[in-house]
Amino acid sequence: MPHATLWALDVSEAALAVAATNARQHGVAERVRAVHSDLFAAVPGRRFDVIVTNPPYVARGDLCQAQRELAFEPRLALDGGETGLDVVSRIVAAAQDHLVPGGWLVLEIGADQGAAATALAGRAGMHEVAVRRDHAGLPRVLMGRRS
Repeated sequence: MPHATLWALDVSEAALAVAATNARQHGVAERVRAVHSDLFAAVPGRRFDVIVTNPPYVARGDLCQAQRELAFEPRLALDGGETGLDVVSRIVAAAQDHLVPGGWLVLEIGADQGAAATALAGRAGMHEVAVRRDHAGLPRVLMGRRS
C-alpha cells in the first residue's frame, strides 16, 4: 500500500522512538506519523480507514505469570487493569468516533477475552464483530466494523 499513511499513536515516548527507527530502517519514514497520545487524545476529530492496535490486555493479577517472552516488555505495555480489558474497552468505545463509515477496528486481545470483547464491541455499535484466531490457533483478534 505505497500511498497509505500510518499514524502510530502511543502513550510511550520510548515505543514511538522504536517505531520511528523501524520506519526509517524499512524506508517508510515519510509515510509514518508517530504521535505521542493517550489513545486518540492527540488526534481529536481525525478518522481512519482502519485502526489496528495491540493494547495492554493482561489482567493485573496475571502479570507475574506472563509468558517469559513478555518479561522484557514494559509494564505499561501489558497491564490491562483488573480484568485486562481497561484499555480495550476505552479503544472500543472511542473507535466509532475515529473510524470512517465502513472502517475496521482490529484489536489484539487475550485468548480468554473473546466473549467480553465481543460484548463491548456490540454495545459500542460495531457491526460484523468477530474474533479471529492468530497463527497459533488462539482466539486473539477482535474485529469490528463501523456502520
